[in-house]
Amino acid sequence: DPYNFAVDGKRPLVELWSRAEQVWDVIRRHQQQQDFEGIGHGESSIGSDTLLVCHGSLGQALLCTAFGWDETHFRKYEFPNCGLVEISWVPLEERARNWRWHLPELSDVKNVY
Repeated sequence: DPYNFAVDGKRPLVELWSRAEQVWDVIRRHQQQQDFEGIGHGESSIGSDTLLVCHGSLGQALLCTAFGWDETHFRKYEFPNCGLVEISWVPLEERARNWRWHLPELSDVKNVY
C-alpha cells in the first residue's frame, strides 16, 4: 500500500504530493503575476505554456495535483520516462481543465535507453 508506506515516520508518497502542490502554487502564482504585469502593456501570458521535465512518480504527482486528485490516484496514471502530458489551465481557475498524453512511440523508447 504506497499511501501508508512509511520510512522513519515519513510517508514519501504524501510528501511527494505535497511538493507537487507547491510546484503548481509557484508556477500559477508566477503566471498570474505575468498576466497582471501585462495588463495595460498589450501583453499577457494568458494561454501561455509551461514545460515541466520530470520522471515517473513526480510526473504522476504533478498530473494528479493539477486536477486536485489525491495520493490514492498513485499509479492510476502511469507517467513513463520520456513521456509528456499537455495540461490546459483556464486563467484564474485553481485546477486544470483537461489534459492529453503525448507518449513516445515504442520504437522511439527503445532508442532512448
